[in-house]
Amino acid sequence: MEVRKIVWLIYLILIPIYLGSQCTTPNPPAGLFCDPNLPNGAPLLCELDCLDGYTATMPPFDAMASQDGQPSPLCDSMNGGQPNNMSWFAFIAGSETIRLMVTPFSCSGGQDEDGVQAGIYGDCEGIEKLYCESEAQESPFEIGGPGFVLGQVYYFFIDGYQGSECMYTIDVLEGEQPFPLPPFTYTSDEYTVGETLCSGGTISTVVRGLSQEDVTYEYTIDPPTSLYPTGMHPETQDSIALWTFPESGTYEVCVTVTNGCDIESDNCITVTTDILADEVFTDVSICLEDLNNYNGPDLEDPNGDGIPGWQGNTTFFPGENRDTITTAEGCIYVQSININVIEPSSREDITIYTCEGDFPVTYEGTDYNTPVIGVNLSLDDRSVEGCDSLVRLTIEEIVVEADVIIQRCENGNAILEAVVTNQQPVVIDSMYVRWFDPMGIMITAPDEEIYEIGVSQSGIYMAEIVVFVDGVECLFVFDSEMVDLNNLRPSPPARINWLIEPCEDRTSVIYHVNRLTESGVTYNWTYPTDVASVVDNNVDSLIIDWGTSSGGEICVSVTNSCGTSDPSCETISILTIPAATIMVETASCEGDTIIVSSDGNAAWTHIWDFSDGEIISNNDLNGPGPHMITFNRIGEKTILLSLNDGDCVAPDITQIVNIVPRLEPPVVSCIASDSRIIFDWDDIADAVNYEIVTSTETIITDETFIELDGLSEGDMVSIEVRSLGALDCTHSDFVLESCVASCEDIGFSIATTEDDVCANRSEPITIDVFSSINDLDVSWSGSEAVDEFGLFNPLIAEAGLNKVIATVNYNGCVYIDSLEINVSELPVWTYEVLYPFCNAQDQAWIIVDPPPSQAPFEYYLNGDLVAVDTMVVNFEVPLVQAINSTGCESAEAIAVNGPQTYEFSLDFPAIINEGQTLSVDLTSNTDDEFFLDSMVIYGTVDGDLCNTVMYSDCERIDFIPRLSQSICLEIYYNGSCSFMNCWELTLLQVVSLYIPNVFSPNEDGNNDKWTIGSSINGLNIDKVRVFNRWGNMVYGRDNMLVEDTDQHWDGKMDGKNVPEGVYVYVIEYLNETGENVTETGSLTIIR
Repeated sequence: MEVRKIVWLIYLILIPIYLGSQCTTPNPPAGLFCDPNLPNGAPLLCELDCLDGYTATMPPFDAMASQDGQPSPLCDSMNGGQPNNMSWFAFIAGSETIRLMVTPFSCSGGQDEDGVQAGIYGDCEGIEKLYCESEAQESPFEIGGPGFVLGQVYYFFIDGYQGSECMYTIDVLEGEQPFPLPPFTYTSDEYTVGETLCSGGTISTVVRGLSQEDVTYEYTIDPPTSLYPTGMHPETQDSIALWTFPESGTYEVCVTVTNGCDIESDNCITVTTDILADEVFTDVSICLEDLNNYNGPDLEDPNGDGIPGWQGNTTFFPGENRDTITTAEGCIYVQSININVIEPSSREDITIYTCEGDFPVTYEGTDYNTPVIGVNLSLDDRSVEGCDSLVRLTIEEIVVEADVIIQRCENGNAILEAVVTNQQPVVIDSMYVRWFDPMGIMITAPDEEIYEIGVSQSGIYMAEIVVFVDGVECLFVFDSEMVDLNNLRPSPPARINWLIEPCEDRTSVIYHVNRLTESGVTYNWTYPTDVASVVDNNVDSLIIDWGTSSGGEICVSVTNSCGTSDPSCETISILTIPAATIMVETASCEGDTIIVSSDGNAAWTHIWDFSDGEIISNNDLNGPGPHMITFNRIGEKTILLSLNDGDCVAPDITQIVNIVPRLEPPVVSCIASDSRIIFDWDDIADAVNYEIVTSTETIITDETFIELDGLSEGDMVSIEVRSLGALDCTHSDFVLESCVASCEDIGFSIATTEDDVCANRSEPITIDVFSSINDLDVSWSGSEAVDEFGLFNPLIAEAGLNKVIATVNYNGCVYIDSLEINVSELPVWTYEVLYPFCNAQDQAWIIVDPPPSQAPFEYYLNGDLVAVDTMVVNFEVPLVQAINSTGCESAEAIAVNGPQTYEFSLDFPAIINEGQTLSVDLTSNTDDEFFLDSMVIYGTVDGDLCNTVMYSDCERIDFIPRLSQSICLEIYYNGSCSFMNCWELTLLQVVSLYIPNVFSPNEDGNNDKWTIGSSINGLNIDKVRVFNRWGNMVYGRDNMLVEDTDQHWDGKMDGKNVPEGVYVYVIEYLNETGENVTETGSLTIIR
């Protein structure tokens, strides 16, 4: 009872408002806040009579704190209302209708208007607003009505409108009665009082009959336990409490219920707990055939837990069967039972044999219509105690299947054989074969095992077989076989796909015939005597190399002991490899039809491929032609011909046909100048020459003009011009042009003294104009390098001959003259600067392409002729010149500043775990991209490194070190420059434990200790603890050295074996980084 008093004292301290809120004084002070559990919270009124006639003054208005912790708006969003100086009351509804009258008076201090506002809430957040009045009320008003829920707490407030400070009186018009707690029950559905609950078990208790929400619960347990050391349960709001009992004992589990006004206590349940012992059932002996249907004992209850019978897995095996049982309450125990299985031992194995088809067979009054094998029978008149009253019965049918065949000929006789194809049973006592001749007379002894006989006369022969098994005789008669000795001579062998027209290039040909199945057969081959070689082994195939033979007849016959077959013959003809030529013009115009044919034999198969030519003839494309083909695209076309004559296939034959374009006719114009007429025309692409026909001659030229001199004024000259292509079909039509000489000779001509210059000449070349007439207006054309003033600029001229044309129009006559200026190309070369010594020496190599030994021009270094391929220079700006045979020069001042060097830095961890990938971050002092020649790592690692790649591809390098070591990373770049960084790397061995989850300390020398293993040697485990199911420590060890097996647990506590079962372990140790690691798990002990 002392504990009970302490608990009540705690309860009274925790809820002073609830018990102190009884209406003990006429005017309980109003709260400043809604929640009764807050300081200055609303008093909880158990009787509304406390408010009947209640008169008070509102607290003073504080604008800064008026809304702190108060609901806002007071009423709904339409009616609004803001909190100012509120007074709160809480009450428990004792009826569904409650009506209050509020009478305000002596109001003052409102901002615009004086009065009060009031409301009743179902909660302190203002979510459930039953009644609310937000308008200023200065006269008496009623608030409340129906809709209250019995037993629920409601919250009533009065507030000064806009900060008004009023006095007020409250009258209760309806709903004065209090609300007591209704009757309820306190029970447990899982536990029956008087039973014993296993230690560690869990039950729930439930309060039924209370439906209202505003009820609190206090759960206590006496005496206290390790889970409830104060005797108090943490649950206070739910009618259901979950209890776990870690220790054995008897406990009072009680509940006290209150709604703030009414308290119901001393509702208790007595719970008894104890260790639930393992169950060992009585040994069972059972017949083997009954084992699969055995479900375990069903009436025994060895540990007295009130649950009889086997609760575990019902698949049983001979010997001890164990299973761990977990009850619905969380209790764990082990069930075991030993099963002695009685093997069936037949009193007798009975086998009955019967001939094929002799069913039914009767045994012990039962008819069997089919064979049976190993059927166990329990015979009533032969049964004994136990499981050994069986008879194993087998009824087996005697079956023999055989074929009578003519096997072969031998010495003129036909050999007949009885071939057994199926025999049941395999093991028999004896078997006889009896043979009968065409007259039905047995020709062998009746009790001999003769499977083969030889017969010398034709007729029908028959065989029968007699089988004896365990005293049963069965006779089997088989189909007869007709023997005709005259037809036993072999038939001519059938030829198999003989090649009768082999090609001359075949080195060997195989000729096959069908092979006879009988033995002792020979094959007789004949063939021409002029073959190169032959393989003839008197078998079913012949191999011949025909060589230069022209062929001939091959024959083959077959001989057995009954004679020789007629020959099977075939005449062989040797084919020559076909050869032919493609007949076609090797050049043609686009769009023309060409004739393609072959001079090969028409009997040969021709396979043509005309490239992209269009076939327009109807001849057989597998023949020699002729074929009419049109090519509509220019270029070289390959015509392909494949020939074969039966077995002979010729190499592919090809012919190139060049398809050339047709030429356009030239556009001809003429200009008369004093005693000359110049005819010119546009240059036609692909034209080889031009043909000019005058009245006196025909001229072939590659020029695009012709000049006729010595004419008199008024002379008319006509010419015809056409463009000439590579083929006649490409010549264009003639174009006729006429012109009249009508101009005086003014002596117009142009000339220059510099008609061969280099392409890099910067000064223009002056072209001089000569004429008997001064100040002529000359127009310049031809090369783009000549300007309007007749100045020729070599820098923009084309390499080679550049034609310059000068034209003058004088008195209506046009005078033209031209000249050619040759522009020689400059030497073309490239260079590369190499730094073979990085910065070790101030030297560099200049490598030019083409090198001096191969260049068609000469190199000069700073004015000196270069005779070697590699120019060695200092860090300077040397001048390299290239001068060709025409004196043209190209030069380059090459800046040799030394190699580009870089600074690198590495970012890497100095310590990683064993097997972990090491990532090295590489950075340089430039954002420019450049090539690395190679990267080398010095150390024992796994992984690929960068090699001749862009620097940006190597900014992260991953590899796996194999051991703690000094690692160096060296980078090569720019051919001869390098960077190297080294560091000490430490590999940490990852610390992990191997913790067995079961061991058997039965002192049999196997698995007698709980041996903990480690991934590293010398690990010192800080703590090892093992607890039983009730939380008691059964084993503990500090600073355990893993290698010291004497420190490992032997399954004993204080020198005594701990019980079999499941335990929990807790192990603490330091990992490879020095962090504390805790591992827990379960451990099973079996003995």
